[in-house]
Amino acid sequence: MLTAELIDHCKNPRHFGRLSNPDLTARIENRSCGDRVVIDLNIDSSGTIVTASGVAVGCALVTSSLSLFLGAVQGVSLEIVNTWSINEPEKWIGMRPGVLRINCANLPLAAVQQLRWGLTAIETTKGLKGDF
Repeated sequence: MLTAELIDHCKNPRHFGRLSNPDLTARIENRSCGDRVVIDLNIDSSGTIVTASGVAVGCALVTSSLSLFLGAVQGVSLEIVNTWSINEPEKWIGMRPGVLRINCANLPLAAVQQLRWGLTAIETTKGLKGDF
């Protein structure tokens, strides 16, 4: 069951959209359900996320989790974000998702953390634009 806050973030996502000239872009898809996330980040010289914006296509939980995640990472270094555990999304979504929904809540975090590995599902091209 989604909380009132999650429903609000689903209906009115914050930090929604694409940046015109991002430093990093992460894309990820949950192949088991089809949820997709794209996240654009602007990073300053110290590695801190200055601006984060993104788009989610999928269930209400992935959309609201992305909205809350993007707010949570602004002003935080990528180094710190890369240390966050699978339980971190519980802090910003305000609930512990069930086993079947944990991937929905974690998809935005997984996208950004995979940037460090250069996986094929993730694109880190400066200024990447377009749809999924």
